[in-house]
Amino acid sequence: MYDSRHGKDAESAEEDGFPLIDLDDDGSMERDMEIGDISLYVDVLADNADFLNKNSENEYTHPEFNAEVDMENPTFKLGMCFSNAKEFREAVRNHAIKNGRKVRFVKNTPNKLRAVCSEGCDWLIYASKVQREHTLQVKTFNSVHTCNRTLQVPQISTKWLANKYCDRLRNNPTWPGASMKKTMEFENVLKLSRTMVYRARAISMSMITGNEEEQFWMLRSYCQALLDANPGSTCIIKTEQCQDQFKFRGVYICLDALRRGFVEGCRRFVGFDGCHLSSGYKGILLVAVGVDCNNQMYPFAWAIVGQETYKTWHWFISLIAEDLGITDPENSKYWTFLCDKQKGLVQALAHLMPEAEHRFCLRHLYENFKLHHRGVELKKLLWKAAMATRVCDFDLAMAQLKAVDEKAYDWLSQRPPVQWSKSYFRTNSKCDISLNNWCESFNKSIIDARDKPIITMLETIRAQLMERIHKQRDGMTKYTGVICPNIQKILDLQKQFSVSWIPTWNGEDEFELSGPYGDKRVVNIRHRSCSCRRWGISGIPCCHAVAALIYIREEPEKWVHTSFSKKTNIHANI
Repeated sequence: MYDSRHGKDAESAEEDGFPLIDLDDDGSMERDMEIGDISLYVDVLADNADFLNKNSENEYTHPEFNAEVDMENPTFKLGMCFSNAKEFREAVRNHAIKNGRKVRFVKNTPNKLRAVCSEGCDWLIYASKVQREHTLQVKTFNSVHTCNRTLQVPQISTKWLANKYCDRLRNNPTWPGASMKKTMEFENVLKLSRTMVYRARAISMSMITGNEEEQFWMLRSYCQALLDANPGSTCIIKTEQCQDQFKFRGVYICLDALRRGFVEGCRRFVGFDGCHLSSGYKGILLVAVGVDCNNQMYPFAWAIVGQETYKTWHWFISLIAEDLGITDPENSKYWTFLCDKQKGLVQALAHLMPEAEHRFCLRHLYENFKLHHRGVELKKLLWKAAMATRVCDFDLAMAQLKAVDEKAYDWLSQRPPVQWSKSYFRTNSKCDISLNNWCESFNKSIIDARDKPIITMLETIRAQLMERIHKQRDGMTKYTGVICPNIQKILDLQKQFSVSWIPTWNGEDEFELSGPYGDKRVVNIRHRSCSCRRWGISGIPCCHAVAALIYIREEPEKWVHTSFSKKTNIHANI
């Protein structure tokens, strides 16, 4: 018998005091010798407890490698059986990494495998297939490493790291690469390159979220699954034929539960916004967000498109119009839409919803304003004109702006006040919002999903909204008030301001309110209106109306618009 690892035959090896023992392919010993004669060179103990155990039929059995239990820290034994070569290779790899050894395979076939350590080290393992069985058995093994531990192990790979840390990355997708590198090096007692760690992280994320290109092919099946789970929903995939191929152009989703919740529990107010996606294929996420009874965001429709253009916005808004039943332009006059003038959005709204109220986000208006007209005073005057609820107050603020900076006045005068000043807002939507914060809050809430493959991203958004509705419903069920909590806070503030106003009742429906500096206001209880217009615009009694209601011993909460009731909010989150 010849030992290829040490270059000596069995007899000379025995003379040197190292008797060898190999197992034939059938598992029997090649030499007849007592167990007690076997040296440390072969890892067989004299008691044979783990190696040769007698079964009930007086036959010898061999230890079996249990991958589920033993793979993390493999311990080899002579005669140990493996399921196949792949399992054996993985065990040897894990042994090398765990112990910091430069183990390599000098023979690597499906039926015969031999691994050695670095030059000069005595560690050796050889395994081959057992005849007439689907079993790989260790035939030669020296368990003693005579080399020193190293921090550079060739057996470690990005794939090995990705598999090991995949579950941890799934639980913490935002795990920073630098922190991940430190953890990997500490736990494995190895030095790893930054490139290897980041590649391993990318592989793990791909394992978690799936391949980006494959998910585009699965998109139709995903949409069908949404329709099966939520009948009445709208899921539309837009494609475009280019020669003999179809190219993906967009996908639109409006879940029926969200659509019904919006129609039944929200005001006729919709904000539009778009945000960039950072996945491999990039793109734009378009979103339509309503405002619920508690003045919180209520996203109900979204779409993924390649670019933000008039064409894509037109496609998105036309589908929303169909889902909300406002395909007739005449019906749009009861609706209010808010945007920040994204590319093509204003034009698409003007074409599809010509009779609707179109508002422009005040924050974006100011961002454009301050590019050429900076200063705290100018900012305050712009804000004063925007927050004015009466035309006379708006005109006064604009006159003050003109006196300070005529160029700033000219710039602002070119923007129609019906789009940004409350003094020109309609009263039918019962929403005085002039900021697009709700859309931006939604975009920020899904920032972790925006770099994922398309289905993973869409599913993350759906699951997040489902969880949000569940929390909103549970919170509102426990709430004991009549109107929603955020609306109650607004009303409580108006109650505080009402003490400065003295009502004079005409004996029927109207009151004249006298306030500081000789100000006068007129409140009509039956019409739920005030000359300041705040009650009509917002649906919440203003301080003048509150003073009048308290005067006739009425609870102001009963005069808040029904859109803000607890009952309506629960309907929106069913």
